Amino acid sequence: GTWPPRPRPTPPRPTMRFLVVDSGPIIRGARIEQMGAERLVTIPEVLSEIRDEQARARLAALPCELEVREPSEEALLAIKRFAKLTGDLPVLSSVDLRVLALAWMLEKQECDGTEHLRTEPLPRGAAA
Repeated sequence: GTWPPRPRPTPPRPTMRFLVVDSGPIIRGARIEQMGAERLVTIPEVLSEIRDEQARARLAALPCELEVREPSEEALLAIKRFAKLTGDLPVLSSVDLRVLALAWMLEKQECDGTEHLRTEPLPRGAAA
């Protein structure tokens, strides 16, 4: 080893309150616990989609809890309405819609409302 010993890097401070987790990153082996969130949250259907043995083992080995929550009906309706306006509704699965709705619901909860969220998509070609 080296002398004097090098200090261990300190883990990054959380930069976001919640990370809403879909099955893709878990299946691909992404280190979701290192993405800078205070809390990891998902819906029950995402856990059902994790069938691969290695992905299930990674999930079980997470050093923090993966909270399972249900999105509100209000959130689901808001997401479906927006997806209909963008033309994305036919290609989004019910799990996709529920994951997005959970993110919308948590954003509303954390920011005491949704006034800062778009209710209409930007016109095509407009800069976000």
